[in-house]
Amino acid sequence: MTIRKDKTISFKNIFLDEFSVKFIFSFLTLINLIAFAGNYIGPLMKVCLGWGTIVLIYQAKINWKNLFSSKRIFLLLAYLALYGISILVNHSVMFSKNFSEWCYMALFFLLFTQCDPRKDEHTIIREVQILLYLLIGVSFLFAVISFYTFVNQISYAFQNPELKSDIIYFGMAKDRLWGLSNPNVGGMLGCFSIAASLWTLLTKGNRSQKHLKGWNAFFIINTILQYACLTLMQSRASMIVFSIFLGLFVGSWYFTKNNKAHKCRSLKLKAAVVCVVFLLLPIVLEKPVRNTLFLIPKTVSSVRVSSQEAEKKTESAAANSQAPASSAPSQSGNTKAVKDFQAERNDTTLESRGGILNGRLDLWQAGLKVFCQHPFFGVTREGIYQYSVPYITLKWLDPNLHAAGLHNGYLMVLVSSGTFGFAILGIYLISVMVTLFKKIRRSDGFIKLLLSFFLILMIAISVHEMVESHIMYRVTYFVVFFWSMVGYALTIANHVKEGESSDPSKNKLSQ
Repeated sequence: MTIRKDKTISFKNIFLDEFSVKFIFSFLTLINLIAFAGNYIGPLMKVCLGWGTIVLIYQAKINWKNLFSSKRIFLLLAYLALYGISILVNHSVMFSKNFSEWCYMALFFLLFTQCDPRKDEHTIIREVQILLYLLIGVSFLFAVISFYTFVNQISYAFQNPELKSDIIYFGMAKDRLWGLSNPNVGGMLGCFSIAASLWTLLTKGNRSQKHLKGWNAFFIINTILQYACLTLMQSRASMIVFSIFLGLFVGSWYFTKNNKAHKCRSLKLKAAVVCVVFLLLPIVLEKPVRNTLFLIPKTVSSVRVSSQEAEKKTESAAANSQAPASSAPSQSGNTKAVKDFQAERNDTTLESRGGILNGRLDLWQAGLKVFCQHPFFGVTREGIYQYSVPYITLKWLDPNLHAAGLHNGYLMVLVSSGTFGFAILGIYLISVMVTLFKKIRRSDGFIKLLLSFFLILMIAISVHEMVESHIMYRVTYFVVFFWSMVGYALTIANHVKEGESSDPSKNKLSQ
């Protein structure tokens, strides 16, 4: 864990460090992405909620001036108060679960968006690095298992114990790679993992980013593997997010690295070209890469069948040489061929199942009807299913509505917390991104690229929230990751304001 200059290593210091809470929550929620893992991880997260509450009280006690020095914290407090009113107004709808989610939300808003002011800039950057390493390591393990299920065309289906009409898949299903969770969740995790790997690779020259020899190869392998899984999952939203991040971040890196060697106007033009090229590159390569990857399981299957047939012929020849001449030849066992999955996502029935948006338009229309009936305080997150079901015309969407809500983060906030909550949270997030944009213009070198990384990631997630809902209400890794990154981004931005990061000699990227 991290060490403050004014403290020695002790159990108390580690226990009361907000980074310890962020790290454990990140690890648990990563594991919780695996289907059915919630039965085992859920109780541990409740323990962490109590632990995090203790740390929050301690940090507020020693750091109350810094906690309330920013006006943004009052926006988060106002949202928590308004959403608390929404829960009370809708107390008849799953009150205990709504209240539990409110407690987690309060912890993420008030603790994860803050950093101990006694930590220096190097410590803050080191914490970010550790969280990114955790993301890369766990997601790499998930990707290896998922890719193994693809190569061997392994497919399992289980009935969701919470909703009998819902089926949970593992491995390959419906011509898509589901892996350990589902294509949308796995695709988004892959995007985050690639982003973390690219960040580590492109900033390896900075002294804060030094790592052991050989790790660069691992990060490259992880990037390739995650992109392979992303193409196999065929999640359109995740692919768009990845393209946006890749184009903007590589363009920003190119501009930052060459800022001293070129004229500003020509450099901006070159950076724009780099941005466009890398933005389009994943989309252009997606289909050829996927078609190439689908040759792997066919080849593996052919080799396996040939090997089994050769082995059985050998066994049969040995048995015939020992058996009497009158004995009938033994019948060889059936060799089950691997199912021939299609390389393209099956969209032939989408028109009858909700169009190219796969039913999302029906969910959004239902959500807007619910909002019109409850415009001020909303119906809470857990009330969305109950209030929206009567307006769903495509009944096969019921499991999707139950599991993931309205598949639109903005509409989820609007329907859950009403107009007031939506406006307050929107003002907060816009102010964060505007602040980062201003600080990026005032900084240079490594800090400029780090703030750009945070801002571009937020922009990509904001686009993704138009068709999914991952950063609010439910206790998932994406919620923990997003609000932790918001906290670190604002902390580093404050250092720029104080002039602690303005020395180019400390922050310059290696050429």
